[in-house]
Amino acid sequence: MFIKRGGGIINRKLLLSIILLLGLTLVLNSNNAIAANLTGNIAPKVTVANPADHSIILKSQTIKVYFNEPVKAGSMSILLKNSAGKVIKTRNSISSKTVTIYPLTALTTGFKYYITFNTGSVKSLTGINNSKYSSSFTVSPLTLAQMKSGISRAQQFYNTHQRLPKYVSYGSKKIPIATFQKIIATQGLKIKTNTPIPF
Repeated sequence: MFIKRGGGIINRKLLLSIILLLGLTLVLNSNNAIAANLTGNIAPKVTVANPADHSIILKSQTIKVYFNEPVKAGSMSILLKNSAGKVIKTRNSISSKTVTIYPLTALTTGFKYYITFNTGSVKSLTGINNSKYSSSFTVSPLTLAQMKSGISRAQQFYNTHQRLPKYVSYGSKKIPIATFQKIIATQGLKIKTNTPIPF
């Protein structure tokens, strides 16, 4: 069957073949773009970190940062520092999608720590730099639930005696109040008092 167009005749089968060929070309180009992205033509992105951002851990540990694709060393400008501003020396390694940060000294409890990957610290296998990434975690002898429990008990003591207790206890463990206040401050928590309590 034929269709008249602008004085000429186009075979429907030929028209259908051209449309299918164009469609196939679009699909192949789309698949090539997806394949290019999967092989590293986009900046590597962090998918998860361990310790997780804003988490509380009970003791020092290595830090692992996982990317969405395999990475290689860039500038390796990776910084670990505590809430007092002290830079912690580290040794870093890369294995496929994982960057592992080994603190060269044990991380002290009662501090919040900040990990930063500056732009270009690592690269995709095709050389695309990572974007800047930051996260934080706290090393604490207490979980968040324990902190809140201790605050509640210390607050009740303060409300009754108009002074803070000398320590906050957890079973047989006693944490001096000044140390307890430093620990809860890492999470932005405090005991409400009429006057500021110096650390």
